[in-house]
Amino acid sequence: MRVLFVYPYLPSPEAGHGSARVVSRLLSDLRSEAEITLVCAYRPGERHLVDSVRPLCERLFAVERRFATDMGRVRRTTEVGATGLRMLSTGFPVPVVKLRRIGIRRAILDARRDHAFDVAHVELATMAQYVEHFGELPSVLVDHEAGGSGEEPARWEAYVREVYPRFTRCLTLSRDDGDHLRSIVPDLATSTRPPGVTLPPEPARHPEPDRVLFFGSPDHLPNRDALQWLADEVAPALLTARPGARVACAGFPHDHEMAKRAAAAGVEVLGFVDDLGAELDRASVVIAPVRLGRGVRVKNLEALSRAAPLVTTTLGRRGLDEMTEGVIAVADDAAGLAACTADLLSDPDRAAARGREGRAEVARLFTFERQARITMDLWRELG
Repeated sequence: MRVLFVYPYLPSPEAGHGSARVVSRLLSDLRSEAEITLVCAYRPGERHLVDSVRPLCERLFAVERRFATDMGRVRRTTEVGATGLRMLSTGFPVPVVKLRRIGIRRAILDARRDHAFDVAHVELATMAQYVEHFGELPSVLVDHEAGGSGEEPARWEAYVREVYPRFTRCLTLSRDDGDHLRSIVPDLATSTRPPGVTLPPEPARHPEPDRVLFFGSPDHLPNRDALQWLADEVAPALLTARPGARVACAGFPHDHEMAKRAAAAGVEVLGFVDDLGAELDRASVVIAPVRLGRGVRVKNLEALSRAAPLVTTTLGRRGLDEMTEGVIAVADDAAGLAACTADLLSDPDRAAARGREGRAEVARLFTFERQARITMDLWRELG
């Protein structure tokens, strides 16, 4: 099985991209079953990691791609203008046009010129635009957020409508996400591939009484919105219900606008933490007040994998329908989230039991082995 695999980042756990750990493990698991040619992009500061990715594939086409923060002022201004022109010419959303690069297109064409493939595989929606260069190859798209994280909804819908039907099959992380894509393109062929997460050794949890943790990357709009809601409404409601509660935030730099807003509301801002597992083990409860985006929140699975009790919204529980009812506490308003959190803080034994149940469910449903098996079975079916 010869596979052309296209991904917008460097699939290294050290690259700092949220999906990189998942894709790195996927490639590692499939390396012995398929001959994979990988086309990916990397930032200048990640150049030293490129060689570490080579063992994951048969052939590597790594393209340097500069983010705005990697550019000087003049180059950055030029890039903003070019992005605007690409948006006008394509109608696609900003994250897509930022990855509309001659170097990536050339790498795909070079890979296809030098080798014959049985199937093309695209991981992440932003790279779906390159389907036009796959010719008659059967093709798979794995969309982690079912058409965007909540920004530019009209542009994302137009992108899905124009590009997705060109794929032989679209994989989503949950059935709900597949239903959403089919609401845009009714005859779209979709399947579900739940994400895999690393199940750490049985954690030695020593939760601090009344400690509540929120964590996430500031680069992701749903995380910024969640922290804003936490600071403005959820944390004040929690402190009313449970005056001794202490809320902490990991992942946001201290000088980030939302971090400052959270600090002003009494949230302890930890910044980037070297050992997130240790912070999860310190927390009596993990809270994820998600209001935007789609897909499965891998960070929630990571919290559950460490037996941390989880409080989230219906949207935050999206894709976890196979889990036993009641393992995750769910509410959709600030008062409800505060009440669920205060309830768990007041009963540490019940909170610990919820955490153990959550870890067992992750071990049962969200394995890397399942992720690899679904992917490989589909490649064989199409190729």
